[in-house]
Amino acid sequence: PSTVIQCGAGPVSIPVSLTGTAPWTLTYKKVSGGVTTNVIATASQSVFYIKDSPVASTTYTLLSVTDQFCSSTSISAGNVFNYYPNPSITLGTNPEVCFGTTSVSLPYTATTQNPDQYSITSGIRAMSGFTAVSNAVLGSSPISVTIPAGTAAGTYDFNLVVRNSTSTCNSALVPFTIKINPLPVVTANASVATICPGTTVNLVAAPSLASYAWRVKGSTTVLSTTANYSSAVNTTTTFEVTGTDSKGCSATAETTITVLPLPSVTITASNSSVCAGGSVLLSASGAEIGRAHV
Repeated sequence: PSTVIQCGAGPVSIPVSLTGTAPWTLTYKKVSGGVTTNVIATASQSVFYIKDSPVASTTYTLLSVTDQFCSSTSISAGNVFNYYPNPSITLGTNPEVCFGTTSVSLPYTATTQNPDQYSITSGIRAMSGFTAVSNAVLGSSPISVTIPAGTAAGTYDFNLVVRNSTSTCNSALVPFTIKINPLPVVTANASVATICPGTTVNLVAAPSLASYAWRVKGSTTVLSTTANYSSAVNTTTTFEVTGTDSKGCSATAETTITVLPLPSVTITASNSSVCAGGSVLLSASGAEIGRAHV
């Protein structure tokens, strides 16, 4: 015998075409939740409907038919009818990520009817370059969704469908959104950019963000977690600051402090020995012309 599959919630009405002479007596088997029940029904019309309101996956099998004169267990094809409720999935919070992220995690908290596949398509506010997903394997939460590189900041619409590959039944469309937040614009400024060794420099980051982290470029050591940082600088150094906004998105800026070498000064005297009250000419050399000599 062949098998008919119906998906979806609500009552079922299975037509059975009868031949012979009324009235008829039908016997069919109902298997639901591991429980088997044989049902006997009578019909006065040549088309009889097996009506039921199943709440779980249910199989109906027509076993025998008897009319006014004869009985038969020779049932035409189509005597097995499988009813499966549609699967469902409950999603968690819509994901938010920062610009430049290439994948997001879509959490879900519950499923029904054992879905083992999922499909994702774009919604009204479509994400350019997104590749639709069709009947991928549904693992444990979360579902990973790929974001095309360079996707602009904004909110994008998607639809999720889960499927039970055994029953071939699909869930209803489950909408969700992915929000891509822009990165903050961070600047790093110094009170003076060119100094002598040991001079203290004040560094300031802007704008006002949730947190900051100052470092020497290339180092992992955090020097300060505030917008302002002061330090005596002895060698030419590039400082970088990472600012993080309230959405958790970060950007980095840098500033370089150039440290000039101290001048090498030589002093010579016209005479190394003089009488009391005598004059001597002192000459200095080595310093840059135009700079003060002290």
